[in-house]
Amino acid sequence: MSYFATSETIPQKKSLKLSSLNVDIWLLAAVILLVLIGLYAVFTTTWDYSLVTSNTVSAIFLRQFRNLLVGLVFMGIAALVPYPIYKRPEIAIGLLIFAFALVIFTIFFGTTTFGAKRAIFGGSVQPSEIAKLATIIYLAVWLSSKKDVLNHLFYGLFPYGILLGIATGLVAWQSDMSAAATIAVVGGGMFLLAGASAVQLAVVAGLGGAASFVIYLLVERVQIRVNDFWIATNNFLHAQDQVRHGLAAIISGGWFGKGPGAGIAKFALENGYTDSIFAVIGEELGVFGMFIVLGLFVLLVSRGVRIGFHAPDTMGTYLAIGLASWIGFEAMFNILAVLNLIPFVGNALPFISYGGSALVISLTAVGILLSISRGEANALPERRTRASVDISRGNRRTRLSSSRTD
Repeated sequence: MSYFATSETIPQKKSLKLSSLNVDIWLLAAVILLVLIGLYAVFTTTWDYSLVTSNTVSAIFLRQFRNLLVGLVFMGIAALVPYPIYKRPEIAIGLLIFAFALVIFTIFFGTTTFGAKRAIFGGSVQPSEIAKLATIIYLAVWLSSKKDVLNHLFYGLFPYGILLGIATGLVAWQSDMSAAATIAVVGGGMFLLAGASAVQLAVVAGLGGAASFVIYLLVERVQIRVNDFWIATNNFLHAQDQVRHGLAAIISGGWFGKGPGAGIAKFALENGYTDSIFAVIGEELGVFGMFIVLGLFVLLVSRGVRIGFHAPDTMGTYLAIGLASWIGFEAMFNILAVLNLIPFVGNALPFISYGGSALVISLTAVGILLSISRGEANALPERRTRASVDISRGNRRTRLSSSRTD
């Protein structure tokens, strides 16, 4: 049993160049605007806390600015590296093993934050963020190498389910349910994109629903969040403080907000600069500002999807759409939770919430998208690789039609 299926000749076709920089300029513009809004939101939410704890109004802001600089370096490197390098077994498998090893280390030796062991090195690194990126990269490589047998139960659904289950299970083991849910949803979406059959989708949906119910029964923290959600839905006044103060902030902001820095509800918001930062934007910039943020995320995701469908090969397609979907789902989960439309899941708002690992890894994902947008599938010498669980070569094809050769 070999590890990666015979790969195809790397195509010579170039994708559409959107600017003299040879990258998707709209994607880059959306990200730049989001990180600028994030810097403003972090400063306006943390200056008082920074003043009390550090005797300066800018301590937390400067840490976030440092995180941004690191993230921009990683984004630049990822944009310059031709994305077909991830097809190499030592890269795809090595990243996945490294990420899983960090997650396992965190389970036993990590720092507990908000009921979950999710960080190491004094809380500065969250391996679950690395695991999200590594899993999406590996699944993109795996799906592109198995497209001929994907609809086969034993060569498609089972091994894919095992891969996705291990990734989701390890992250869930450290009680980071929001990250586990993100991996499961994005991984399932990539399987659908690659051409899973209706039966396979039904099986995946059924197993996912059953797993979610079991987690609800076994994990008290999940029960509390779901119950708090139903209480807030039925009676806003009985909602938990984070939800109640967040909704109050948004309502008080009206259409155009109280003005930058003029919000007051943020001082009562628990995790105002992380999970609830969208409520701060609603109070100070109003519904208008919230729609600007939503529009930028829609632009970012739509450009990522477009990059995927213009990629020179199917691996680039799966990778680009997987990365864009990941960012989109993170943003959607966060915003819906702040609006009390789903239980609070703890997802950060990409590029805006305070945090080192999430910002650096999200910017790295954007760098990979920019690399794919450059269409450099022919930048590496032809190389033969193998895909995992290469047992059979069925004659079924995926639903994703394309004139590209892989």
